[in-house]
Amino acid sequence: MAVIGGGVIGLELGSVYQRLGTQVTVLQHTERICPFLDAEIGKAFQNSLKKQGMKFMLNSRVNSGVNNKADGVSLTVENAKDNKETQLDVDVCLVSIGRRPYTDGLGLENTDVRMNERNQVITNDQW
Repeated sequence: MAVIGGGVIGLELGSVYQRLGTQVTVLQHTERICPFLDAEIGKAFQNSLKKQGMKFMLNSRVNSGVNNKADGVSLTVENAKDNKETQLDVDVCLVSIGRRPYTDGLGLENTDVRMNERNQVITNDQW
């Protein structure tokens, strides 16, 4: 299994599948997992996951080379440091690379709903 995205959700789901016996490889576009965490905590977390058998491809991004096959998925992975491409063939791929709002076309501009510059609905402490 390939998990695209080394954030908390991708790592949580990947670790569940790892403990169930799946070989998991995490692809992360930055130089470390969970880049929003303290670097030392993130490294300790990664070492813990490595001890469970999880593999990591850091500074790596999946380009447009994603091919669904009858027996799995073939990914073309590019290393951000040297632009070298490698092929990764897996049974299944989990994409966990973040979220963005899907508010276009909802007509919210015709309501009292307020949006921020990223088209996210502005909420208060009571949602």
